[in-house]
Amino acid sequence: LGMMIVSGKVRSGEGAVMEGVFVQKVLPGSLADKDGKITTGDLVVEIDDQYMVGRHLDEATQKLRDCTGSIKLRIGRPKIDHSVTNDGQEPIYVNELVGPAQRELFIKLEKAEIRIAELEGEKEEADQSLKAFKEEAEEDKKEIQKQMEQLRQEFDRHKSESQQNMTNLTQALATI
Repeated sequence: LGMMIVSGKVRSGEGAVMEGVFVQKVLPGSLADKDGKITTGDLVVEIDDQYMVGRHLDEATQKLRDCTGSIKLRIGRPKIDHSVTNDGQEPIYVNELVGPAQRELFIKLEKAEIRIAELEGEKEEADQSLKAFKEEAEEDKKEIQKQMEQLRQEFDRHKSESQQNMTNLTQALATI
């Protein structure tokens, strides 16, 4: 075919990331170069009707090696985002997959990742609230234990005074 492929990630404008296989280079004079439809940075969406988005480089390479005769490729043409890289090498490309089915899947993935982030934020808030509640409950428990100890001491003092009063009353009655 005359192209080099590399694993990378597709990042949308909202930050959702999808892994895939990208065309790293089209070799001059190759079939891909002469055809002119494949260019550096393209996303390999399908190889012979097998969906490749999210697959690893070794799977795509093996699929290409297993093909005999003609190969049916479905390619996505992403917009470039220079802020993202593929394992520290070349720039990776922002999503714009070919075909409505792939776009719909990518949108669903983005929404799911956004919802996961929201739920993780809600969980973090709930964890913080729970921690604060536990700390407050522990402080309340200590205060209640302190008050109970004071009440017990007061009760013991009153009991002791009552016993002393009974002893004094008994002695006074005995002398009459």
